Amino acid sequence: MKNTKDDIKNAALFFAKKFGQENNYELMILGGTTLPKLAEMIVYEMFIQKFNPYMSTDEEFKQYKLILEYCLELKEKGYVEFL
Repeated sequence: MKNTKDDIKNAALFFAKKFGQENNYELMILGGTTLPKLAEMIVYEMFIQKFNPYMSTDEEFKQYKLILEYCLELKEKGYVEFL
């Protein structure tokens, strides 16, 4: 993957802030929540909030794409290699 772990965490926090859950996600990151679990939870939050990537801003789409690429690589390989 051409992005870093911090990029994925920041993308998750971007959506957490958008959905009013920023403090909860910051605490989960500080508490040691794994990146796959964090991605799973933010994707679930997107589903609950009915996020539509095709009706989003450029920044929202960019952050969505980061999370999507991470999840697809994790599903395909079972792990993610970062730079």
